[in-house]
Amino acid sequence: MLLDWKMYQGMTIKSDDVIKAVTLFAPDTVSCLAISQDCSLLAVAAGDKVHLHSIPAGWGIDAGGGLAANDFPRAATLYMPDRVQSITFSGDGKMLVVAIDDKVHLYKLP
Repeated sequence: MLLDWKMYQGMTIKSDDVIKAVTLFAPDTVSCLAISQDCSLLAVAAGDKVHLHSIPAGWGIDAGGGLAANDFPRAATLYMPDRVQSITFSGDGKMLVVAIDDKVHLYKLP
């Protein structure tokens, strides 16, 4: 079940209070990540790459602990000119925004 973080403002949350559905491994140190607004994509920046993973429908509502990394297939890998510092999805989910040094790259998503 996804947590309503507003409900926990000002409180200490212990790791036992949240449910870890799955662990994904990146080939390099993860610098940042983002989940699309419709929760269909997970973008993970590791080194000079952004890995896009498909998120199965309903994973956060009733995961039941039965998910594995294979349930989050890598949809694409974007190769960047340098180490990624920040990523986010546009509000409408149609673009991925990637910051590298003094440049911002915009990628239109299918």
